[in-house]
Amino acid sequence: MSYGLSLCSRALNACHGHDESSELFFTAITQINKGGPTTVRDPSQMSIIAGLNLKAGRLSISLSGYTTAFMLFEHGISYLGNDKWTSNYDLSTELYDAVAEAACALNKRTALTTHVDELVAHAKSYDDCLHCKLYRLLFVCDKFLPSSILALSNLPVTVLSTTRFINKGKSSSKCLAL
Repeated sequence: MSYGLSLCSRALNACHGHDESSELFFTAITQINKGGPTTVRDPSQMSIIAGLNLKAGRLSISLSGYTTAFMLFEHGISYLGNDKWTSNYDLSTELYDAVAEAACALNKRTALTTHVDELVAHAKSYDDCLHCKLYRLLFVCDKFLPSSILALSNLPVTVLSTTRFINKGKSSSKCLAL
């Protein structure tokens, strides 16, 4: 565990954009995740490790590694514990939104439904879960995805990709504003 944390620290301090620092970062987070939440001695490190999993998962998606990203997001969620929605609401929302994106991309209906339902059940506002609900909508309409994208493009919203939207003049990475 401490080995993984020290590797993470070195990787995060390395120059960004270098393949070597990315490899070191993935090695570190994999080492930490192999130990799992039960090996963490200091409870204050749980949310830090969850955040590192979120960062690693997002990096995986940027490298088209949705399977790895999905696993990293799920590991991140496991480090948040049972009181995640009260003690780490923002991080929980980000992880659940991210795991829903990966589940949608990987065609994992059960995982998508489970994570979206939990986020919706604990969301403090409609905007906190709207992005996640969109993944479920896109998944349900997967047979009609090209026509769904076409339909969305006719709304007063510009579609940047299947997962990120921009409200005319105001950017938003979390919700679709109509």
